[in-house]
Amino acid sequence: WSFAVQETVTTPVAMALFDWTTLEVNVLFMCCGLLSLASAFFVRRGASVVSDLSMLTTGNALLCCGCVAMLDTWRTWLSAWRFCVGFAFQRVAMPIGRLVTLSMFSKVIGPDHQGPYFGVLLAIGTIPRIVGPFWALWALHLASPRDPGRPHLYLEFSTLLLLGVLALGLSLALSHHLAPMPTDRFVAPATGA
Repeated sequence: WSFAVQETVTTPVAMALFDWTTLEVNVLFMCCGLLSLASAFFVRRGASVVSDLSMLTTGNALLCCGCVAMLDTWRTWLSAWRFCVGFAFQRVAMPIGRLVTLSMFSKVIGPDHQGPYFGVLLAIGTIPRIVGPFWALWALHLASPRDPGRPHLYLEFSTLLLLGVLALGLSLALSHHLAPMPTDRFVAPATGA
């Protein structure tokens, strides 16, 4: 959801609020893309040292921090530096969440029937990628209560924050129910003599 919303609204928001050019927005995407690659590298290297739950919790916490940084409040407008910091936090969080979630799912279902189960998981995952941009553009075109000429970012990023907090809470609350498939279930096929 967050990734789809960011892809949709970052360019118009940065251009409307900060008078950025498309080149400046593209530089932001490029820099944050490098942060995403570094984050994915961290997940790869950290998988043997840090638990999946710790990484997932870290990713969700970073996502929430990014949303908080990007909130327009009744006292302060979103500044360019807060926008960049929030965007960077969210970009670092996304690969952590995605890679760790897929890894945990794979461990829980075990080696049998991974294809169909991953198909269902990824099919369900497309729903936010479809709904997110429509919702983001609708919310972006609402006028701010403080300034009718300004996009209403509070609804945009507070909803992302709510979803991030829900994901964080669910991952912590349900983590003790998730256990990897026992290794004794992995039976090697019989070989003919």
